[in-house]
Amino acid sequence: MSKEELFKNYRPVPKPGARITTLFKHYDLNRHEVALSLLGSGCNLLDLGCGRGEFIFSDIGKRFTKIYGLDIQFSRIKLAMEVAEKNDLREKFCFIVSDIENGLPFKDASFDNVVCISTLYFMRNPYAVIKEINRTLCPGGQLVLLTINKNYLKHQLLLYLGKLRVPLPEAWALESKEIWWEGIKLHYSTLKELRSLLSKVGFEVKKITGSGLFAELRNWYPSLLTADLCIKAIKREDNWRI
Repeated sequence: MSKEELFKNYRPVPKPGARITTLFKHYDLNRHEVALSLLGSGCNLLDLGCGRGEFIFSDIGKRFTKIYGLDIQFSRIKLAMEVAEKNDLREKFCFIVSDIENGLPFKDASFDNVVCISTLYFMRNPYAVIKEINRTLCPGGQLVLLTINKNYLKHQLLLYLGKLRVPLPEAWALESKEIWWEGIKLHYSTLKELRSLLSKVGFEVKKITGSGLFAELRNWYPSLLTADLCIKAIKREDNWRI
């Protein structure tokens, strides 16, 4: 089974507590809102794992001259292209079907901003992906990265109780019916691991936060209290070729 087929068939595991989140929805900060709060402005933006364009069709369209969306699944890219066509945005938006792990189809220093939201944990080799992001960013360019927090207190408690859903290698995830399999997500990360990875590749971490219910309160200690980690990192001027 190809990777494209895996992503086409993948469905996220339903999360408990949806009713509570709905009840307190005014205090719920979703991942796109967090990413938007960290993202600056500029000429060219790249959204890795853009899906149907949910994020890049938001208010960020006003912040950038040209916006690129890349996703492995053709059906999602097709829907994004249809939205751009319908709203006469073909000149501003460019959508590409591509597997991130085969390298990014762009020249060095092509973008001043890259977003990678809920995508890195699907990658077999996160280091190679971050290295490619670094290559395509201009010196001083900004990366906004959001991924699952392995050190989240709830994850630690579930692990202690033997109930934590864990990442699985590809096809196993689709064939298994057990509740603890976490789809085709391959990597969870701690804040320390992400800091180390970003630093080795040539980034400087500027801000760390997270999304979720009562996020403003939980963000006083995101490495322990938020289910995901959203990081703003800048490509170091003195280390733009890795």
